[in-house]
Amino acid sequence: MFHNEKSTSLAPSNGTATTKSVVSTPRLDKPVTMQEVQDACKMWNLPMILSLKEAAEVIKIQPSTLKRKVSEGSFKGCVSRGKPLRFWSLRLIHQVMSQAG
Repeated sequence: MFHNEKSTSLAPSNGTATTKSVVSTPRLDKPVTMQEVQDACKMWNLPMILSLKEAAEVIKIQPSTLKRKVSEGSFKGCVSRGKPLRFWSLRLIHQVMSQAG
């Protein structure tokens, strides 16, 4: 799972207990899974289909750079070519995160 929160109780020396939220992160030595991507998209309320501008914002690049990469053949399984360009959010994030590292 992409985002797990666990609550742990901490008892300081003065006797009052506090609760601290601990977020576990995915293992960095393994490729990102589609389930992790789906969980992240739900958490961020991303639509299934993104415009060029939305897709560029999600993967943190300029729209012109994304458009150029599509014309060069990148993101083939993620994009509906033509006008306007449309991107499958899950596939786009999965492809970008699978190439990261």
